Amino acid sequence: MTNENTEPRKRLLALDTSTAVLGVAVTENGELLHEINASGERNHSVHLLPIIEQALQASGTTVANLGGIAVGVGPGSYTGTRIAVTAAKTLAWAWNVPVVGISSLHAVAWGGYEIALKNKTTAESGQATANSGYGPDWIIPLMDARRGQVYTGLFAADGNSSLSRLEPDAIRLMADWVEYLAERLQQASAEGT
Repeated sequence: MTNENTEPRKRLLALDTSTAVLGVAVTENGELLHEINASGERNHSVHLLPIIEQALQASGTTVANLGGIAVGVGPGSYTGTRIAVTAAKTLAWAWNVPVVGISSLHAVAWGGYEIALKNKTTAESGQATANSGYGPDWIIPLMDARRGQVYTGLFAADGNSSLSRLEPDAIRLMADWVEYLAERLQQASAEGT
C-alpha cells in the first residue's frame, strides 16, 4: 500500500489582520472550507486566537491535517500586520508546519478574480458568448489608507492563469492613482493590448 492513501489531507490556515477586518480562513486544495471575518480595529490581538480556534473547529481541522499557514503581510496597519505575523510564526513553530507571507493586496486581487471567474462561468452557462478580444483583465485591489490615500497595486489575468503583477503594492493618493490608471488604460488601448 502506498503512503498516498494513508496520509492525512493537508489544509491551509490563512490569517490577515492588516486592516480593520480580521480574516481567518481554512482551505483545502484551493477550496474554502470555512471563513470568519470580524470587524474591530484595535482588537485583533484579543480576538485572533479564539477566531482561529473557531475556524479550525468549524472546518474539522486538526494540527495533524494542517499543512501550513499563510499570513497577510500588508500593506496596511503596521501593528495589525505584526499581530497576524507573530501569531502565524508562533503557531507554525508550535505545530511544526511551514508558514508563508502573502501580500494582502495580492490575496484580495486573487479572491476578487476567482469570484469574477465563477460569476462569468455561471452567466455564460445559460447563453453562448463570444470572446471579448480585449486582452487581459486588470485587477485593482484598494484598501483605504485614510487622508485620500489607498493601499493598492495592479494585477493582470488572462483566462484561468495566475495573476501577474503590473504595479507594486504601495500607498498612493487616490486622485493620482485614478489619473495614472486612466493614462495607462488609454496607452494600452492605443497599443491594442
